Amino acid sequence: SDGITEELLNLLAKIPELRVTSRSSAFSFKGQASDIRSVAQKLNVAHVLEGSVRKAGNRVRVTAQLIEARSDVHMWSETYERELDDVFAIQDDIAREVVTVLQIQLLGEVPLVAETDPEAYSLYLEGKHLFFNAEREDTRAAVDALRRALAIDPDYAPAWAALGRVQRARANWGEIDLREGTEEGRQAVLRALELDDTLADAWAGLARIQWVYDWDWDRAAGTVKTALMHGPNDAQALWTAATIAMTQGHLDAALDYGQRALQVDPLDPFVLRSVALIHLQRDEFALSQQVFEKLRELYPDREGSHINVAYLLVMQGRPEEALAVAAADSSELMRNLVGAMALHELKRYEEADRSLQYVIDHAADWLAYQVAEIYAQRGEADAAFEWLETAVALRDGGITYLIVDQLLDSLHADPRWEALLLKVGLLDAWRALQATGQGDAS
Repeated sequence: SDGITEELLNLLAKIPELRVTSRSSAFSFKGQASDIRSVAQKLNVAHVLEGSVRKAGNRVRVTAQLIEARSDVHMWSETYERELDDVFAIQDDIAREVVTVLQIQLLGEVPLVAETDPEAYSLYLEGKHLFFNAEREDTRAAVDALRRALAIDPDYAPAWAALGRVQRARANWGEIDLREGTEEGRQAVLRALELDDTLADAWAGLARIQWVYDWDWDRAAGTVKTALMHGPNDAQALWTAATIAMTQGHLDAALDYGQRALQVDPLDPFVLRSVALIHLQRDEFALSQQVFEKLRELYPDREGSHINVAYLLVMQGRPEEALAVAAADSSELMRNLVGAMALHELKRYEEADRSLQYVIDHAADWLAYQVAEIYAQRGEADAAFEWLETAVALRDGGITYLIVDQLLDSLHADPRWEALLLKVGLLDAWRALQATGQGDAS
């Protein structure tokens, strides 16, 4: 049922005249005894579409009802009992009914669900469900389900897009080789776009590869614009656009994209973190901490959720508070990342060095950029540049933040700084940022 719900959300989100809350925010209320009005208020929506899915053999029973949150009035309800083959028609019918009941004046036709073999569709939904609900080290089952779906229907574009997203995530998380996983992710999203060039999430996925891995900054910016053209309300596209704009120093545009992403997906952890970072780059520390604290409150058990606030406290010269906040995080690695900086600020050098060595021993191959940040914050420029060069060689995604990373401010006057920026194609963006007065005066 989760998969069908998500597909219906995605279908409705393709209607430009509708603002539809995305998966992560909508699903955050699953299993909770929340009343409709409270849910709508937290999601900042006027109407709630709820229902259920029951499957028995080759039959499926779908109930749906549209509720006006303010009055709790049921505006429309319907029950569909069909063969599993008709699940696509059910989703199309629900989308049309929502548009009709809400009396929305469309500029075009209601989009249709991409159809496929029922078994392939079931495996596709299973793969997405496994990816969103599994622990990082257990996403192989999601890949297996998606590959089985594509074995049945090799021309099903959404499954290719989903496979691309999963493989990119696994590569970024260190589950599989970064280069191999990224290239498999790239080929999957390119195949998806070859089959259906209107898939906003596939365009957004391609933009993230061009940005995080290729460091092809201009192409990534162009690709994400294409994603937004096909999905102006797509949270992934908006979040990607916000982050790309931020890391290029376009902070006003970044905030605009970020606020739009929050409207669509107000509880998504990636969206919240991006908006908090944008406020940080704009020197809006109070707003940044407010969003980081919300993220911490919503996801207290999420690895790294406390570290964002701790980092901010370190940057504000509040190391003791940073250590106290970091202590609540579930990840020993993340706690040591903060400790390496905060303890050094407190002149507890031996403890700080032990924390830094822990990070190097356990994550040098995927946290090289963060090690460089620690050395820069300590004022050890030679070590910082050495680790930045390592990060470049490893295609570390942290490199995307180079020109806006305040922890690297101490390196800006060093001639090696602009040489490094030239190597990764960020020198022009850096100089433009300096010219606007948004960077420092180095």
